[in-house]
Amino acid sequence: MKATAPRMLAMTAFFLSCGATFADGIRTAADALALTPHRPFPMPSPAEIRNALQHAGERATHDDAQYTIIDDPNEGFALGQGTFAFGLNSAGAVVGYYDNGVTHGYERAPDGSYRTIDVGKRGSAATDISDKGAIVGQTDFYGNQGEECPAFLVTSKGKVKKFEPPDAGCSTDTFSIGNDASIVGDYIGDDDAYHGFLRAKNGAITVFDAPGAVHTFASDINDGGTIAGDYEDDNGDHGYIRSADGTFTTFDAPGGPAGGDIAGRINNLGEVEGDFSNADGVQHGLIRNPDGSLVVYDAPDAGHGAGQGTYGFSGINDAGTAAGYYWDANNVAHGYVRASDGTVTEFDPPGSIWTAVWDLNNDGVATGSYLDQFGDFHGFLRTP
Repeated sequence: MKATAPRMLAMTAFFLSCGATFADGIRTAADALALTPHRPFPMPSPAEIRNALQHAGERATHDDAQYTIIDDPNEGFALGQGTFAFGLNSAGAVVGYYDNGVTHGYERAPDGSYRTIDVGKRGSAATDISDKGAIVGQTDFYGNQGEECPAFLVTSKGKVKKFEPPDAGCSTDTFSIGNDASIVGDYIGDDDAYHGFLRAKNGAITVFDAPGAVHTFASDINDGGTIAGDYEDDNGDHGYIRSADGTFTTFDAPGGPAGGDIAGRINNLGEVEGDFSNADGVQHGLIRNPDGSLVVYDAPDAGHGAGQGTYGFSGINDAGTAAGYYWDANNVAHGYVRASDGTVTEFDPPGSIWTAVWDLNNDGVATGSYLDQFGDFHGFLRTP
């Protein structure tokens, strides 16, 4: 259950660096994604890296898009280190973190220049950037669980503001910043439950829970102030849409409550992207239209085993193009974009043996991270 194995993808790197292992036959990152919605980065385990190396190039898909590789000049080169890209704005600025033994947030400007963003005493990561250049992120990114690990906002003028919900421990995760500087995320409260939060431009924080929720997770906010996320109750996972006035609309994946990111991203038209797992543990992409109708989709080369399939948490833009990644039959991840007409284009950046996509802007430019044959990570921009 997500409640007893608390939503750890933000801390996966820490556990892996400590040599943590999972039971034989469990695909660490994919399994964590299926059980733990919308954590920032499902870093593959050492076993998955070996598996990706073994199958390098076997199912890689190359297309005609233009790729820009993102490598912070201060990144490390040890196994599993490198540069990771999370957020993207309309101008093509990218934020994320680089790892050189400690995580550091960064921004890569459209002109290719980099700046480091370090907040607090522990590892930092920048998770999203608005069209106005405001950046949101979180500290203690490797999950050391210290006494102080606030989230942060870097304003478009460069001012750093730390914040956290009033009853949060060292567990505040940020995911999205709107163009009005509204920030959404979730945290563990004093009651050991997850709650969503909205931080307004003036700094006021509103904590919220979906109706009937045991745990509430907040993933994305659009320009109208509508929030998308999912929540857990005793029956499983459900999606929700929270309007700017606080009204909730809840919905399920086809067939009822299921595991996964039922509602991961939302565009300005109210279209929601997510994913869910079926009874066999296979993941499928999901789009909820503003009229409430649901569209299920799969990448053509997605695997059909438990933990394999199509994941949809990487963005849906105002043209209805969605992005994500899929796990193939060899348990290797690849990127995709899905056009509004249902056409799915699969891709891997040149040199990638494992690809994850994390954001998409209105020009159809996608960003994410990939692993190369030497075990190093790189960020990328894919321009169609």
